[in-house]
Amino acid sequence: MSIKHGIYISENPTSASAPIIGGCNIVVVGTAMINQGEVATPLEPKLAYTLEEAVKKVGPIGDFSNFTISEAVSAAFEVYGVSPIIMINVLDPATHKESTTNANIPISNGIAILDDNLAILSSVVVTSGAQTCVKDIDYTIGFEKEKVKITAIPTSTKITSSTTKLSVTYDKIKPSLVTNADVKNGIQKIKQVFPKFGLTLGMLLAPKYSQLTEIYNSMKAVVNNLNGMFNLMFLADIPTATTVDEYTEINAWKNSNGFTDKRSAVFWPKAKISDKQYFLSTLVAMVAAKVDAENDGVPFVSPSNKDLGITGLCLDTGAEVLIDLETANVINSYGVVTALNMNGFKSWGNYTAAYPSSTDVKDMFIAVRRMFDWWANSFILTYWQKVDSPMNRRLIESIVDSENMKAGGYKARFQIADAKIEYNAEDNPETDLLAGKIRFKQYLSPYLPAQAIENVLEYDVTAFTQSLV
Repeated sequence: MSIKHGIYISENPTSASAPIIGGCNIVVVGTAMINQGEVATPLEPKLAYTLEEAVKKVGPIGDFSNFTISEAVSAAFEVYGVSPIIMINVLDPATHKESTTNANIPISNGIAILDDNLAILSSVVVTSGAQTCVKDIDYTIGFEKEKVKITAIPTSTKITSSTTKLSVTYDKIKPSLVTNADVKNGIQKIKQVFPKFGLTLGMLLAPKYSQLTEIYNSMKAVVNNLNGMFNLMFLADIPTATTVDEYTEINAWKNSNGFTDKRSAVFWPKAKISDKQYFLSTLVAMVAAKVDAENDGVPFVSPSNKDLGITGLCLDTGAEVLIDLETANVINSYGVVTALNMNGFKSWGNYTAAYPSSTDVKDMFIAVRRMFDWWANSFILTYWQKVDSPMNRRLIESIVDSENMKAGGYKARFQIADAKIEYNAEDNPETDLLAGKIRFKQYLSPYLPAQAIENVLEYDVTAFTQSLV
């Protein structure tokens, strides 16, 4: 039997858990030019950190009205430089398509160009005279500068130097065939993001479609208790068509359509950058993501009064909308976010859509609502490793100590006013403990946005009279 003689070292597991931070990642659901992206998996969530990566996965930036994901990709990578974003395209080339008639296109020096960026390459049939050509034997095909390039293979016996034209038939994607049911199906697929990428979400977008009550309600349903544990906010727009082309019509439309959920922020009108129109929700989401990144990923700063970098506000028709401070504050009083030109356009509004029906600070302020969800998501990620551990005093103390230590760090950095967690016997009845359930109580105080700063001026008569002596 061996003996110990000397000095020996062993280690105990650290009693405090290093925090795992829940992300504020943006997911956008909509339509993309998927025929030029990863066409084999059109409905899967795609993660992109760069514009090039986004284009590779969901296709190039198309017109925003038909390809709504393009708007979010443009805002993220071209306007604000934020990443990553998760994209869920609902346009399926297998069903959302139309067939073309024969198209005769000229061929010169072995190259023929089909000017159609919506073509589905796998459906293209090339005919030379009466002969049907075979891909990779008679020709190669691919997109080049948003056009389909057909290149004859020199050894082809069907496309020769004397061939002057080719006949082409093909299917092309048709975004107008996408239905609300397709969009709702795409919204449900955000449940795949965490299992697929290990990323928690902070904001859900569905440009254009989020104006519809049916889609708004679908978004509302999925953001609460996502994956059975997480919560996030979703952003929606009030339509700027003839139904709400004046700010005075906003409140009635918002309430009659039920755009009043505490985890939503609602926006009016649209914005433009040069000749491109963007939904305001898309732009503010990216602004919020940028502000989060500038603050260590902690969403304690309101996205209100931040530079938008836009050139104007408008309706769907393109008609300019002019909003002064008085009007902007009226819009905010409806629980709607807008924009204000104060030596450059700024996002303007701190309230969630729950305001004014709810005046609970954790539900009425966007920044506070986001902080509560972010804090809760982070708690889940950090202490998941503790689930199924022996239920003893050491487990309880490790969670309390870790959380209070973490809270002290955020408080020292002025990212929260305070936070504390405690375990109380009265909150944990014997029946719960015997069922393996522990309950903590945590107090969280994010800072409220200072949305009104007042300076009271008074004439100093004494100073005036003394100046004359």
